[in-house]
Amino acid sequence: MGNFLKNLRKQHGYTQEGLAKELHVTHQLISGWEHDMYNIPNVMLIALAKLYNITVDEILNAGKDTNE
Repeated sequence: MGNFLKNLRKQHGYTQEGLAKELHVTHQLISGWEHDMYNIPNVMLIALAKLYNITVDEILNAGKDTNE
């Protein structure tokens, strides 16, 4: 999931610092999510989904088509 989040961030033009400011967290936390070091709280999954205009399921499934 970390690589998926990193790719989403870059596609939307955010740096780790910029995304951290948007979500009111530290850039170290963003880095941890992108390196699969930390679990992402539900409230942050929802915020990320809204920011990127995708579903929480898409994040949890790392962009994979669950119908495969």
